[in-house]
Amino acid sequence: MERNDKLAEVSTTAISSDDKNPEGRVIYLACPYSSMDAELREHRFLIVCRLAARLMDQGHVVFSPISHSHPIAKYLNNHNDSEFYVKQDLTFLPYCTELQVINLSGWMLSRGVAREVVEAKRRGIPCYLVDSLTGEVVREI
Repeated sequence: MERNDKLAEVSTTAISSDDKNPEGRVIYLACPYSSMDAELREHRFLIVCRLAARLMDQGHVVFSPISHSHPIAKYLNNHNDSEFYVKQDLTFLPYCTELQVINLSGWMLSRGVAREVVEAKRRGIPCYLVDSLTGEVVREI
């Protein structure tokens, strides 16, 4: 069995056997991030972490690339290297059942978000724009 097959098997087993995730939803939570303004990046990081926590508390499995990468970027000093992070992040997309984009200013201009949406659609993964506070779906993308 190849490494990716093993990962998929483990992921599927973990998701299907978890009573707290009865719908089997695995959410890829995207939002704009890159900016020369460090305060804006930090603000976006805090928003996505808060919403990821809310969704997890509701019983969903969530992968939040910004929550994962923002602290790591401090050690790499590459907060705005979207090419580096898109490669890291898109690896997780095939294991997700939907992509949610947080409705933050600039989401339509974000190259990273655009690439995530395009790849999700290519894979037949539904994409939704969600409210930044509640996580409620605003509309399908």
